[in-house]
Amino acid sequence: MLTRTRKVERKVSKHGAVRFFTDEMLHHVEQMAMMGATDAQLAVFFQVHDKTIALWKKNYPDFNEARARGGMNADMQVVRSLFKRANGFHYKEDRIFRVGTKLVTKKINVFAMPDTKACMYWLSNRQRGQWTNAAAKVTHEGIVKHEHTKLEDLPVTDLSKEARKMLFEVMDKQLDEGVRDN
Repeated sequence: MLTRTRKVERKVSKHGAVRFFTDEMLHHVEQMAMMGATDAQLAVFFQVHDKTIALWKKNYPDFNEARARGGMNADMQVVRSLFKRANGFHYKEDRIFRVGTKLVTKKINVFAMPDTKACMYWLSNRQRGQWTNAAAKVTHEGIVKHEHTKLEDLPVTDLSKEARKMLFEVMDKQLDEGVRDN
């Protein structure tokens, strides 16, 4: 493969690094984008300033395409993995068995059960309307009337059995602590 240097002003940075971009770098850009590299990390890798990366992004469509391809490949790998986790999958695993006095390694088929969290994540993102965990929104127009009643004004007989029990427990506790009216 012929590596050609693109026409760029060959300016030397204050650190002595030449700022140029070659086709050979595209593979590295794509691989680093696949790993989620930021502009700052690309600059460190190529030993250039952050501003140089910004210039490359602006001036070289190939640079941006390589970044996009790398990011898309990484996203697709994650999608495949999430899909497998959500549906379950088969894989081979080495198991060690003792046969007499020898240890024997044997490959066995194993099924990884579907992961409920992966299913919910997948569905809540793909079919948001049907699978979202968000609480339903309730809207109301008009006036809501409510009245506050002091607890001591309520007849004890109107309270449920559990509420009466709680009321008496609170009253007993207040009497034990010497608390009268709040």
